[in-house]
Amino acid sequence: MKFVRLCIFCLIGLSLASVSRQNDPVPLDYFCMRTGHSIVKKGDAIYAYGGLRNPKVFNETYPYDHALVKLDLSYSWRILYNDQPMTLVSSLDLADHPPPRLIESSIFYDHNHTFHVYGGGLATSNASSVRQTTTSPVQNRVWTLSSNESWSSSPVKELDPNYAPMHALSVRAPEHDLVFYLNGILSNGSDEHLHVFPKMIIMNTRTKEVRVVSTNEILPDTARVGAVLQYLPLLGTRGALVLFGGATRHKENVTTDTWGTMVPLDVIHIFDIASLDTTPNGIWYRQSTSGRTPSNRMITCAISILSPDRTNYYIYISSGHSPTEIHDDVWVLSLPQFHWTQVFSGSRSNYGSVCHLVGNKQLLVLGGIDRHAACQRSPYVSLFDVTNLKWERSYVKDDEAFRVPKAVSDWIGGSAMGEAKIREPEPGFMSPGLAMMFDGITGSRMRSTAMRKVRITRWAAVGVLPWFSAFFLL
Repeated sequence: MKFVRLCIFCLIGLSLASVSRQNDPVPLDYFCMRTGHSIVKKGDAIYAYGGLRNPKVFNETYPYDHALVKLDLSYSWRILYNDQPMTLVSSLDLADHPPPRLIESSIFYDHNHTFHVYGGGLATSNASSVRQTTTSPVQNRVWTLSSNESWSSSPVKELDPNYAPMHALSVRAPEHDLVFYLNGILSNGSDEHLHVFPKMIIMNTRTKEVRVVSTNEILPDTARVGAVLQYLPLLGTRGALVLFGGATRHKENVTTDTWGTMVPLDVIHIFDIASLDTTPNGIWYRQSTSGRTPSNRMITCAISILSPDRTNYYIYISSGHSPTEIHDDVWVLSLPQFHWTQVFSGSRSNYGSVCHLVGNKQLLVLGGIDRHAACQRSPYVSLFDVTNLKWERSYVKDDEAFRVPKAVSDWIGGSAMGEAKIREPEPGFMSPGLAMMFDGITGSRMRSTAMRKVRITRWAAVGVLPWFSAFFLL
């Protein structure tokens, strides 16, 4: 297959310095009751875009819904104090921003540090305790931040269909310049014509190519929504995606069942990124967990962190909800043991928040819906110390290094540095291929950055498509 090189990002090519001149302060209540927003970390800052204020209460569009907001991590700060860490990056001009009430989109940046927004849906009705926020589709367009802090858009080359998948799961693999979009719901603009999207879109932000692979191997004729999708760079030879939780939407009743079927968290799926070189759709592995399993949930925030000795990954999850429950707890999934450990249980239930690892050992939680707190009393910016397992009121830039909490290490026979004596799941690995994925972090072999690079040139043999046409013409 001949590749077509398109000038996708070359006309923009802006650095972060050029898009952060405005620096207008953003109200502390920006994240209050916010859900459906997306974030990305670049350097010493978190950048947030989209979402909407409490979908149960607010019917008017909040002006900052249209803007890119920067949360500064270059210095330590205390929540609700005068050292305002949030500033406005993009213009509030309503004429050129991505559509209002855009939720569950993805924000990412390319190798030129230019920000882009893709996907998601437009919120069309308020949520309730028994109903999700409904959405209408957006066309396959990518919005890009221009040099004057305003937005412009251009169409994505048609992939079938014309609209971007709604409710898709997304994650970045920055070492490979890749963005993954898993599943979602398709629509032609009418609620009567909804379809599941049992595929994964893989965008390369450097070569401007895209690949669409089937996920029927693990999700036949269904779409996973509201699940956790994490990228772990040290698994396999080129990293892996970890998928669990959420719900599945089925093709038979995708129009009438807005919740879908909740997926238990006792089964984890692992996608081997390197397998894209040799197979049409890549390889997914399946593994059962041990320990007490968290309750079923979706729209859960998650971060991953590596043990100090680089032999274990720990995925922390917080909050989330189901049709019958809203959660306020923190759990840790230890890998390669695939063991669940609960490390916090509270009474402030929350769902719809997003989170990121900041500093050396803090879980930063932004937004979400809380039934109990008023905006005046809570800025909806929270920090959880993943070593000491407690909530804090301050972000600490130069904090102590991460150590594995005793509540976690006791279950896997390790120490604060890692050094786990248990090196596989309790029932054993369910496939030899999955066991080999963990060879790199168990010390049996070492890999260089060059070995981990995805060989895009080999994608031609398994059906890579050109990415966008007429992309970002200003």
